Amino acid sequence: TFNKNRIITIKNWKNYQAPGKSEQQADSRRTANGQQADTFNNDKNANNGNNRESASSKFIKPTAQEVTEYAKSMDFQLDGRRFVDFYESKGWMIGRNRMRDWKAAVRTWQKRENNGTNKNGRGFATSSEVGTKIEM
Repeated sequence: TFNKNRIITIKNWKNYQAPGKSEQQADSRRTANGQQADTFNNDKNANNGNNRESASSKFIKPTAQEVTEYAKSMDFQLDGRRFVDFYESKGWMIGRNRMRDWKAAVRTWQKRENNGTNKNGRGFATSSEVGTKIEM
């Protein structure tokens, strides 16, 4: 068993302290001498191009025209305004995650429309049926 209540006495305490330093630092900031120098590892990580915060990974909201043109290039008839309005209302979120690639979302809409279902498995109006009354 261990005795948790031990008292340790250090003899010659002043010999172990750096000369000219007070017991406590004046503030929590490090001095220039106390800061860690940049290492080769840090430079390597900064230059490897895999940083998540890079400019290429920043999501840029598409315009309705861009969405319509992209859908048309895939032979998919989609109202870009409807797509943009839908995701604007959700804050460009898919579930709990921020959208990363709107083109992938358009492809998903195309797949779901081809199957005639939404993500809950229920039927929904295709882009050609929007504005017409649907009996279920």
